Amino acid sequence: MPRKKQTPNHGNYYEVKITYQDPMTGVRKRKSFLSSTSKEDARRKADAWKAELLRGPIPVPLTDSITLEEWAAHWLELYKSSRSASTYNGYAEAIRNEIIPFFKGLPLSEVYPATIQAFYNSLPPDRSSSWMHKRYLALSGLLKSAVDNGLIYKSPHDGISPPKGRPTPPKRTYAADDRDRLFAAATADPEGLPVAILLELGLRREELLGLRWEDVDLLHKTITICRAVKLDKSGGYYIGETKNKSSRRQLPLSDSFAAYLSRYQSSGYVVPAPLGNYWNPHNWSKRRYFPFMERVCSSLGLPVLNPHELRHTCGTLLYNRTSNLFAVSRFLGHASTAITAAVYVHSNAESLRNDIYGTPKKAEETSVEPTKEKSKIS
Repeated sequence: MPRKKQTPNHGNYYEVKITYQDPMTGVRKRKSFLSSTSKEDARRKADAWKAELLRGPIPVPLTDSITLEEWAAHWLELYKSSRSASTYNGYAEAIRNEIIPFFKGLPLSEVYPATIQAFYNSLPPDRSSSWMHKRYLALSGLLKSAVDNGLIYKSPHDGISPPKGRPTPPKRTYAADDRDRLFAAATADPEGLPVAILLELGLRREELLGLRWEDVDLLHKTITICRAVKLDKSGGYYIGETKNKSSRRQLPLSDSFAAYLSRYQSSGYVVPAPLGNYWNPHNWSKRRYFPFMERVCSSLGLPVLNPHELRHTCGTLLYNRTSNLFAVSRFLGHASTAITAAVYVHSNAESLRNDIYGTPKKAEETSVEPTKEKSKIS
């Protein structure tokens, strides 16, 4: 069938709109690009403009009078632009929201250890340790590079201890029977497919939203994880590679789960956005995931866990059932078993008892009277 001819969608012009994030203000904006020839030409103009935006500012002359604010902006582009979008955006947020406002207008040569300590003391104490550490890495890194470039002779950051924040709370997981109750409710609900997949396969949220029905092989009962929804440096999203090489994997499906998936089998994305495209992960969580979980978990008397905690639940219960750390690591798509052991394999008193003492004896075979209630730590 011949391709349908495009017609101008903005008067006599072809228009393409993009959403981008201002690198220095963090404000999300919309911008239009017009072409009198074709929509593809308008798209090329948009892509060229976006590439120029991501290239960052032209470096300022390196002089003794340069301010920390000026150097921070250029350090970000010079030294961090080649990093992944998530890493880059983490540094950009720290510089934009905290470092530049505090040191605004202050020359590098007038930044002293006491100034830096005052900055750390000004940070909100209820922030997590990881949030604090990102600010520490950004400030110490840009001051060290200032020394390397001859802007200052010694970093005033030397000897400054990292600020302490609120300890990151451990990830929660569902106990096995609670997981099973939620899984049964999800598979019985027309809107429960994403939650069922997260509980059964332990996918990352970005992997789930990048999954297409062509990746699901019901004949051979496998599912291939080969793409993910990713964040770019302008604040937009795109379909790209998985997190790393190990994340690209093929998972087996049980007979029962393959039969369940067959009820929904279609084309396009497994979890499609309203217009059939892929979801922005943040919007999907806000508009679909949490409303579903709040409705279902309320009826089951369960706490609402976020999508990544369902991944933790899957990994923990797989390890409790198999004790095969290597297999669980491959299933979750980790680069090493150390990540699986340190972060994803949670424990509870009963699984620890089994590891230490073996299978416990039945209550009537012991001299200790069993407790009336069996407690669970999820």
